[in-house]
Amino acid sequence: MKTKFWLPLLITCAVMCPQLVLAGTLRESVSLLPSDASLSILTQIREGVNLEELSQEREEITYVYGQLGQEPPDLATLNGTELHFILEEAQAQIQEREVAHKREVQANIVAAAYATPTTPVGYCAQWVIDVYRNAGLDVEELNACDMYWRYCTSADTNELSAGMIIAVPSHSKSGSAGLRYGHIGIYVGDGLVMDSTGTVNTRTLEEWTSYYGTDYAPQWGFAARF
Repeated sequence: MKTKFWLPLLITCAVMCPQLVLAGTLRESVSLLPSDASLSILTQIREGVNLEELSQEREEITYVYGQLGQEPPDLATLNGTELHFILEEAQAQIQEREVAHKREVQANIVAAAYATPTTPVGYCAQWVIDVYRNAGLDVEELNACDMYWRYCTSADTNELSAGMIIAVPSHSKSGSAGLRYGHIGIYVGDGLVMDSTGTVNTRTLEEWTSYYGTDYAPQWGFAARF
């Protein structure tokens, strides 16, 4: 009799008050999780947070911290704003490292330019290659004209930076060799360009571009990735 009496009542409650059943299910599920994590997940669900996006952001943070060689903080209970802040900070550290590395390589190229001896007349590109290699960079064996077409992508002085090669693919200042192979040097900063023409020369950027830019506009760029 008791079973027959209570069973219909329980069914009626389940139909009329499904939220009670759902709440019970949630309590049972959440009870299986650590309390802090449970509270965080329920709060995020209530606030309409996209849990998939949070998961992706956690993975990205873990990857960036791996690049930094560091262990990431505990990310399980952090909300979207906190995760975004941590990711931005880690990315800023990566950027600072990249800038510092670039400056170090540029300084090495400039130092190598002042220390690398001349090459014979007609081997200006070899001198540039020697400088880059002495700075610890891997550079392909190319003529000046080839390096111009491959690496020199800008003629904007605002983009000119120490350690960049500066070249023309052809010029009329040294006979057939200049017309065929062009000329190349290295910008060492402070408005100065160094090159090799049997001796190592240092000229102002304006002098260099005016002298060699008779047929093509001189352009510049880095001859190696770093």
